Amino acid sequence: MATLYSSLYDDDTNAYKGPYAERNGQVVGVYGTITDTIDGTNSEVRLFEVPAGAKVLRCSILAGSDLDSGNDFTFNLGYSGAATGFLSASTGLQATTVVTEAPSDTFAVTAASAGDAFELNRSAGDISAGTIYFFAEYVVP
Repeated sequence: MATLYSSLYDDDTNAYKGPYAERNGQVVGVYGTITDTIDGTNSEVRLFEVPAGAKVLRCSILAGSDLDSGNDFTFNLGYSGAATGFLSASTGLQATTVVTEAPSDTFAVTAASAGDAFELNRSAGDISAGTIYFFAEYVVP
């Protein structure tokens, strides 16, 4: 399986170029897009990097159009080390529905480990190429 990278990664090197917490207590807002096909070959999408100990406060994901005409795409949302930490087999991107994880949903999730990325992982179905938008906030306590 190949890893896809959001717009917050360099196209040539896949190095992370998005915002990153500079000190404890700082809340970081992260916004980016995914424009690749997500299927059985390309099933892991790195959205953004998170420092060790970070807690995601909230997250929203929205497809700009219906990218799953068969309504069979499901995905997991979590850290590299805990792929289903936030969502497991979610159907939220099967239409132009907004997937939202509020602080009441996310605060109980274990903090990120060193080297973790926040990831969307396909569990079934395919999404055609188009634009998926995401926004998240995290804090390092």
